[in-house]
Amino acid sequence: MLLAVVLTGISFAAHAAEPVSQTAVQQAEHGMQRFMQSCMSTRTSPDLVRRAAEEAGLRLLRPEAAHVFLRGTAGYVWTEENELGNFAVALRDDGICSVFLRKVDAAILDEKVQFWLPPKESGYTTAPVSQNTGSKELKTTAYNIFHSGTPFATWVLSTSTADNANFQGVISMKRY
Repeated sequence: MLLAVVLTGISFAAHAAEPVSQTAVQQAEHGMQRFMQSCMSTRTSPDLVRRAAEEAGLRLLRPEAAHVFLRGTAGYVWTEENELGNFAVALRDDGICSVFLRKVDAAILDEKVQFWLPPKESGYTTAPVSQNTGSKELKTTAYNIFHSGTPFATWVLSTSTADNANFQGVISMKRY
């Protein structure tokens, strides 16, 4: 599907079943905020994504380190490490903008993504499509977003509970 290339070969870290903590909520909120600022508000414009990353104080990765996130496609990756964890913003030359979250509660991140989807009264409509990943640990949902019946963008949320991985969540956007 749309982001299969992005997700192929990237492993996701597991999360332990424990009560929802304030940190877990903050991690999901921070990842979603980074997505809205870096991908959505910039409409994936390379110059605007670059500016948003620089203004947020994110660090540009060298190309040899960025390839893990870009999966064979040219582009740029910026990273940040703070008290909430490790995050990365990847902008591929094919127009896909993604935010990677090292640690995140999948259910909370799913709630945050759904909260930020455009409301019906905005003139936008969304059509969620769950994707069969072939793995019980990996859950992927694409949200096709339309404006007045015309395709506007697709958001893709992938989360995982795999025990041996590097990321627990990825939120991606492709604008049409």
